[in-house]
Amino acid sequence: MTTGIQMQRCTRCATVAFPFRLLCPHCHGHEFENVMARQGTVEEWTAQHTEPPTRFASVRCDLGPIVVAAVHGPPITPGTTIELTSIPPTAPDNPIGYVPTPHAQEKR
Repeated sequence: MTTGIQMQRCTRCATVAFPFRLLCPHCHGHEFENVMARQGTVEEWTAQHTEPPTRFASVRCDLGPIVVAAVHGPPITPGTTIELTSIPPTAPDNPIGYVPTPHAQEKR
């Protein structure tokens, strides 16, 4: 695990963006520097009632952008400040996203 979530800051206007973009959403600049968001504040949360249960939260990072994150540990409420960590997408049991498997082409 890595402490923080890597984001990008526009070198022209200092707007922080996540996920990564080709152009700044504020000034349309195209030069960025990497910055780390290390903590954030829970804005809202929900639970997925599976085994084991999983909690997800919308977290406003200390640098501004909102991320949706899986939350582990003690119970949370809106307004709770949490530390941010990221798990490499190569971790075997932690997919970075869901990619549907295409159906086999039907023979006609």
